[in-house]
Amino acid sequence: MAQTYDAKRFQTKRGQILNRSYLTALTGVLNVIRQSGSVVESLLDIPCGTGRIFETLLSKGVRPVGADISLEMMKASREKVSDNHIPLVQCDATAIPFKDGSFDVVTCLRFLTMYVPPEVRHLIFKEMGRVSRGWVIIECRHNSRWSDIWYWIATRIFGKPPVINYFSRDEIKQELQQAGIELFRIFEPYGLFSNKWLILGKIIR
Repeated sequence: MAQTYDAKRFQTKRGQILNRSYLTALTGVLNVIRQSGSVVESLLDIPCGTGRIFETLLSKGVRPVGADISLEMMKASREKVSDNHIPLVQCDATAIPFKDGSFDVVTCLRFLTMYVPPEVRHLIFKEMGRVSRGWVIIECRHNSRWSDIWYWIATRIFGKPPVINYFSRDEIKQELQQAGIELFRIFEPYGLFSNKWLILGKIIR
């Protein structure tokens, strides 16, 4: 899967357009953090996959560290990122092997757009908040008209409802609060016609 991951998702014409929009939005989120007066020099990306955001982070003066449960995905990142000295750590997102407050920012992208049980999400959010000095960035899907349409199509035509987490603003706000994270701002990386959000959370000490 690691060998074909990028080709299927980010290297088609549509994938390239969406990926550019996404990376632009992510850069905007980092700018908001800096405009708030916070330093953004170190960042943990978990799960980092094939290093999709590494080049963008490096170009913005951010030192990334990648973590993923898949060793093969991280190996694939070595083949496409210009800086081969980015630290990579194999681990589970519910048990991150770093000390408290090790990074300025911790990101969790794509992973939570799929189905992750509530009890596992709680552990992930707590671990992200623990190892971050100030901020977390989380990608998730939200309730929208497009979500309802896709649910109807999947159920009526394919006979199987999608197993995906969809959040309202209040739901994601509550889950983050339980992990000691304040919902600071919501961004829409793909515009109004997408059901994905980038959530910027601030650590509550």
